Amino acid sequence: MNVPDDTYVILDPLQMISEEKERVEKIFRAIFQWVALFKYDEAKSSVNQAFDSSSRQSGSSDDGLFLPLRKCLIDMIDMEKDYTNSDKMKSKSFNLMRIKEDLKQNLTKSLPINVERIKATLQGLLQGESSGSNGNTSILHDIVPQLVMYLSIRFIKLHEEIIMKHNEAHYNRMQYYRESLKKIEDIKSTFSSMDSDMIKPLVNILQYETKAVESLFSAYIALSEWEFAESLFHLQSFSKLYRDFISTFSDKEQSLRKVTKGDEFPELYKWFYRLYEMLLSKYTLYFSRVLLPEAGKKMPKGTTTNQIDYCGKIADFARRTKAHSVALLLDTKRLNKTYLGDGYKIRNGDFDSDSFEFESPVSQKYYKDQLEVVFCHGKDDKLNDVDSSEIANLYLGAINNRGKPYFYNPNVKNTYYVSLVDENIFLSLVYHSEKKERDTDITRFIDEMNNNLKLNKVL
Repeated sequence: MNVPDDTYVILDPLQMISEEKERVEKIFRAIFQWVALFKYDEAKSSVNQAFDSSSRQSGSSDDGLFLPLRKCLIDMIDMEKDYTNSDKMKSKSFNLMRIKEDLKQNLTKSLPINVERIKATLQGLLQGESSGSNGNTSILHDIVPQLVMYLSIRFIKLHEEIIMKHNEAHYNRMQYYRESLKKIEDIKSTFSSMDSDMIKPLVNILQYETKAVESLFSAYIALSEWEFAESLFHLQSFSKLYRDFISTFSDKEQSLRKVTKGDEFPELYKWFYRLYEMLLSKYTLYFSRVLLPEAGKKMPKGTTTNQIDYCGKIADFARRTKAHSVALLLDTKRLNKTYLGDGYKIRNGDFDSDSFEFESPVSQKYYKDQLEVVFCHGKDDKLNDVDSSEIANLYLGAINNRGKPYFYNPNVKNTYYVSLVDENIFLSLVYHSEKKERDTDITRFIDEMNNNLKLNKVL
């Protein structure tokens, strides 16, 4: 009996393995692409579809690659979703500061535990498949070590050890930023080890977050060191990075403002952008003499949604409390490089050491030239000699812990306040009248300037 030739189909086992491997790799890429776009429900749907498909093909609910991986991947997606906190953004009545605090407290306790649990599950799967010889085993050996590395770097090294510690570093801000940048260099050195196409979307997100933190923290340090060009470079680097990210996040042309205010945009990335806005506002204030023709009398229209109008705030405060002057002064001797900026010396005469007793590691001559007025709002936009001398004495006493940052001179009936609002910059307030040390309006303004310029409250 003649049998038609097409009755028999010769199957190549190697080709079948290759095709199955390619199919599974595409599934992984699809899952992680959804995660990278913050589409967590779609990512979970991809996992479930792959699991169901694998079970149907094998004819058993106990076989297939995605049965042992399914719960692990779902847990990982849930962890990503909880961290970026996108689901809570959809409520119109949410309190952003409260969400951030709740999220921080929750993650501080659970994030390391969840990461270690998922890593252990992945490594257990790899050991269980070590005796196999099919394409899926090869995929596990390829992807599991890199997923484990990704989890450790993104959630522990970057988020737990750097980003989540930002609000805890009030009193050692510069040290925190410098140490964080060293850790970021270590993180960047691991990127080349995560070269699997399957997890490329995840690695891209990790690289973006790392570069964002690096640019923002570097901008803060450069501003504190009075580096005009370097701080601008880091701010522009973040701006370009963020706009490139928005173009991949949004599937249609939208303004940066509209995208970042969208309900689906993760709170973590809003935090990045708010940090940028605060640094940009700080930059405009610090270098107002360079940037503005009228030496800081008017702030240009904000280039971001929530840019802080420091000049306007200072002017309103001075008018409301009848302040004679509000100034920012730079201690140039604390800088790592020679001061080259625009400003004027706080004192022109000899320093009267008899007017204030102090212990200082610097000489009087050294101190006389170290303070530069970089911003001043007042009648003449300058500090007179009497006020300059009192402010200098008050500042020197405060940094050497030899007195309060407040002084009332009954002889001339003037009141002075100073506050270190940055690593090398302090705020001075002068009143040609008597003011209480704990005047509510004044202390509230000083606290607000401290929190904003030191980035103590980003959201």
